[in-house]
Amino acid sequence: MGITTEELYLRDFEVAIESMMNLGEESLISDLCLGFDDSAEHDEIMFGLVHAIECLDRVFGQEVALRKLAVSLPTLFPHAKGWAVILNKRILNHAPSLIIYAEVVKNLDPDKKELITSLIREIRDEPSRKFETKGATFIAYM
Repeated sequence: MGITTEELYLRDFEVAIESMMNLGEESLISDLCLGFDDSAEHDEIMFGLVHAIECLDRVFGQEVALRKLAVSLPTLFPHAKGWAVILNKRILNHAPSLIIYAEVVKNLDPDKKELITSLIREIRDEPSRKFETKGATFIAYM
């Protein structure tokens, strides 16, 4: 049984992400953010972008990587808000990242700060209340 066109597409996308990662340029996070789309058929591709962005804290340092992500986050709206939520939930789930991210967001320009703070409020107020405490911790820094 051969490889399907879909499998080739997925593999090519992963190779492209890996090639971009090897460049190690600081603009990489904003470039990767351009790939998110809530209507994408393959979540595994979108999670490939998530994992690539998460790996970049080892390349640039956690504070720089989180700042680049925060500055790039508005490019995910409105077409990839779901992925913006996922990225922010993953940050909220990692206590050291949460604190650094809150400090970064606190110092952003007012529009970006409000966008991210509003998103965190939405996450905090979800019916599951899973992120209530973590969201409140983030908001307290603002």
